[in-house]
Amino acid sequence: MGAVARSVYLTSVGSGGGKSTIALGLAELLSRQVGRIGVFRPLVADTGPDPILALLSERYRVEVPLAELAGASYAEAAALVADGRREQLISAIVERYRAVERQCPAVVVVGSDFDDPGDPARPRELAFNARLATEFGSVVVPVVDGFEQAPAAVAAAMRGAYHDLADLGATVLAVIANRVTGPMTLPELPVPAYAIPEVPSVSAPTVAEVAAALGATLLAGDDAALGRDVLDFVVGAAHVPTLLGHLTEGALVITPGDRADLLVAASAAHVAGQVSVAGLVLTLGEQPDPRVMRLVEGLNTG
Repeated sequence: MGAVARSVYLTSVGSGGGKSTIALGLAELLSRQVGRIGVFRPLVADTGPDPILALLSERYRVEVPLAELAGASYAEAAALVADGRREQLISAIVERYRAVERQCPAVVVVGSDFDDPGDPARPRELAFNARLATEFGSVVVPVVDGFEQAPAAVAAAMRGAYHDLADLGATVLAVIANRVTGPMTLPELPVPAYAIPEVPSVSAPTVAEVAAALGATLLAGDDAALGRDVLDFVVGAAHVPTLLGHLTEGALVITPGDRADLLVAASAAHVAGQVSVAGLVLTLGEQPDPRVMRLVEGLNTG
């Protein structure tokens, strides 16, 4: 992307798009050019530490405390805007950003999130991010969500992202279409345009993350097994041949604990190398026979 910018402002032009993945890539690029990088989010949720900030801060050993890497919460921003104090909000966010900038040779800024691409507030949010990027002195990298979108629609969205931000006075460094699911022709723009293909394992949860979300109890499995990516789900409620016909690479099998036939079949297929199963989720609180569980332990190999 040419010379290293002191501050790169990453913004989506709709919901989704995988800004966190792009932010990691930009942070990695900048970290190879400068001795220390900072990260910043203008707006964060009120529900605890921001996951993107926490990840980037830990990965790149950002010395600024996590609580100082955000400008304001969405609730605080909404209250100020409702009171007609938008400029006060902008000033407060810029002040907090400057405090980070003074401590870091380069900063990756991850813009606010769009909850609904059809929301009438979308143009205002895009303008908000463009205004902050200008106040920060950042170059902007807009991210377009290409997942399951027609190539022509993705290219049009990329053109729109560039022109919308340029018209708002932002300095656009490049335009990225993320999670593109097929070949496409990139649009001709005054700046570089990039398409990043969809890689299922990047967005897939791990077995451990699924277990945590379900509040599940671990019956068998080590750290390596819990770290597998879940690429598909198969509900085991039929006969063995039907289950085996539906198993796919990285599938998580969901089945009652009393279906010993399905547990043994899925484990045997995994151990034999016919298909790599991510794991097994047992429902209904049924405890399988200990002899079956010894066979299931085979999932921890390979």
